[in-house]
Amino acid sequence: MFYNRQTGGSAGDTITLYAVFTDDAGALKDPDDAPEVYLYDPEALYEEVELAVSEEDYSGAVTSFTATRISTGYYKLEYEVPSGALEGTWFDVWVCEVDGVHTFELLQFPINAGLDADNQNIGNNTMIVVGIVTGK
Repeated sequence: MFYNRQTGGSAGDTITLYAVFTDDAGALKDPDDAPEVYLYDPEALYEEVELAVSEEDYSGAVTSFTATRISTGYYKLEYEVPSGALEGTWFDVWVCEVDGVHTFELLQFPINAGLDADNQNIGNNTMIVVGIVTGK
């Protein structure tokens, strides 16, 4: 498995995580079924997620999804990060079978809290750009 990752996002954003599946020769290959993806927030320690993976017990995941097939070997997961989601390193575990062999990959992505307008400091030589969209 090879992963092309989005770099993360903010609470309230929709992020997209991609997975590319190949065989030993590097040719694109679909898993036997669409991968299951389990997400863990920053309250989970890396070691706890590793243990969950080794025991195949994903009950501690915040949520889970079935990835969407884009084309042969290409899959994606779109996730709307809840407003107020915990800031920090989130974990995503991709689980599937390829030619009957159970496989998984434990990855991570950053989430920040998003804009905190109460905590902004506008100082000298600061330019503010306001965009107005009409007709919606």
